[in-house]
Amino acid sequence: GGITVDVARWKQSASYAWMRDLLRATAEADTLLPAGTSFILVDENQWGGRDFLPDRRIVPFTEQSGEYAGPPRDDASAIEELERLRDGRVGFLVVTAPAFWWLDYYRGFGAYLGQRYRRIAATESLVVYDLASVSRGSS
Repeated sequence: GGITVDVARWKQSASYAWMRDLLRATAEADTLLPAGTSFILVDENQWGGRDFLPDRRIVPFTEQSGEYAGPPRDDASAIEELERLRDGRVGFLVVTAPAFWWLDYYRGFGAYLGQRYRRIAATESLVVYDLASVSRGSS
């Protein structure tokens, strides 16, 4: 006995879609983020770990003792957490598709990101901000 897999049915499943999206986002992040980079990951803990992008340090957002600590209370706490983590020499912020809603729900946080940091990518899978390029005022 072997295991029979219905590939067509598998490709219609939520699990397949999640894995496909994860692989696409990981490949994009691998291309966009230089080796040796540290970045904040806003993904609602969907990527399930921090070992899938070689030579990069991944910091969950929000973070407590190195672990994902859930969504921020409000815009002010999101901004405070971002700046706390950025002070830890984190170079980028990556928002993945499962957490895109954060940029709308936390409108002040989304506006803060857009006004203060340069967005270097926006795809179906990721939105990436360069936290090293602080902009002062309008560009």
